[in-house]
Amino acid sequence: MALQGERRPPTTGTHRTPFRRGPRLFFLVVGILLLSALDAIFTLILIDTGHVREWNPFLAVLLERDVQLFANVKTALTSAGVFVLAAFVDRSLFHRIRVGRILEFILVGYCLLVLYHLSLLVRVFVL
Repeated sequence: MALQGERRPPTTGTHRTPFRRGPRLFFLVVGILLLSALDAIFTLILIDTGHVREWNPFLAVLLERDVQLFANVKTALTSAGVFVLAAFVDRSLFHRIRVGRILEFILVGYCLLVLYHLSLLVRVFVL
C-alpha cells in the first residue's frame, strides 16, 4: 500500500477539537464506529430470529463459538482499521484517492447497511 501526500499543518485558532485535524474527522470516526455497533446488534437480532446469517466467514465462526467474542473481535477490527485510516487521513492512496475519502465511503457503506438491516427488521417484526 503506497501512501503519498503532504501533511496539512494543524489548524490554528482558539477552538480545539478532540482530534487535532478537526471535527470532520472526529464525526467520520465516531459515525463509523457507532454504525458498526448497530450493524453488530442488528445482525445478532436477525440471526436470533433465523432470518439471516453472518456473511463474513471469519466472524461467522466466532459467532458460533461465542457472541461476546464475535462482538469484541468485530469492534476491535473495525476500530483498528478506522484509526489507522484516520492517522493517514491527509495522505493519498496510490497517488489517486485521499484516505479521508475512503473514510467517507466506509461511512456511507455502513449507512446503507444499517438501512438494509432496518428494512429486514421491519419485515420480521412488523409485517
